[in-house]
Amino acid sequence: WAGCASSGKDCVSIEGATKASLRVTHEDVGHTLVVTVRATDPEGSTELTSAPSAVVLPLAPKKRQAPKLTGVDEDGQVLTVSGGIWTGTPPLSLSYQWESCGRGTGCTIIGEATGPTYRVITSEIGSKIRAIVTASNAAGDAVAVSKASGKIAPGPPVSTGAPSISGSLREGATLTAAPGAWAGTPPFTYTFQWVRCGLLGGGCEPIPGA
Repeated sequence: WAGCASSGKDCVSIEGATKASLRVTHEDVGHTLVVTVRATDPEGSTELTSAPSAVVLPLAPKKRQAPKLTGVDEDGQVLTVSGGIWTGTPPLSLSYQWESCGRGTGCTIIGEATGPTYRVITSEIGSKIRAIVTASNAAGDAVAVSKASGKIAPGPPVSTGAPSISGSLREGATLTAAPGAWAGTPPFTYTFQWVRCGLLGGGCEPIPGA
């Protein structure tokens, strides 16, 4: 057996393909195939090559293993979905969409949630979250849906942005601390403790009363 350019020319023998049948692989996609048959009898042998086959077409994706969710089912936490396992002609590209599913109300697409991770928000407490993964290649698309998370519960604060300091760094000036950004179940209250440090952040100690 030999794989050829789509024109049927520039053929290259397929290593190990020496039987009457051939299992087509993704390496054959976009090529034509020919087979050379050698007939042998007591008087000698003769070879003849077939006409080229049609061009081998890609195989569309097909789910082999569903995507899986990992993470904590709490407000403010990040859920992650695996891509699942697929068959089909590579390369495969994966796209993601997340849904929020309420009791008896079906599932609703979460706008802008189109990556492999999703941070749960407060309005989803009591709902379940699931992910839809679409695999695509030159032959088409296939969709797989993860199992839903458990019911989303209220959660403790989760930092999504570090605190910051503003103001003039001169003696006598007043500095102001911004609490940073937080996910989790509100309302939040904040306490502050200022710390004095040596150069390069070394030797820090709380400032009494600050």
